[in-house]
Amino acid sequence: RRVTLAWLETHLKVPWTGILITERKDILPFHAILDDAVHNCDAIENIGGMGVCYAQPWNEDYEGPRVSSLWEFRDLVDKHYPIKEMQNK
Repeated sequence: RRVTLAWLETHLKVPWTGILITERKDILPFHAILDDAVHNCDAIENIGGMGVCYAQPWNEDYEGPRVSSLWEFRDLVDKHYPIKEMQNK
């Protein structure tokens, strides 16, 4: 987990305080997740969420949405879940 946090902070400039690391992403109430593991993205898709793959060589075959940056992810989520819609949930 420390390695993951360090990588996220170094490469994506994500503050570690805004990160939840868990193996079972399909049991949490996410509207969308960003992950580099296809099985996690599929798990969220299977329960009605949006699984977005962080583009890596090992997930090139993922048929769902893929992004190369945290900002692309934010823009994609904003398009699917506008702020007004999220405030009503």
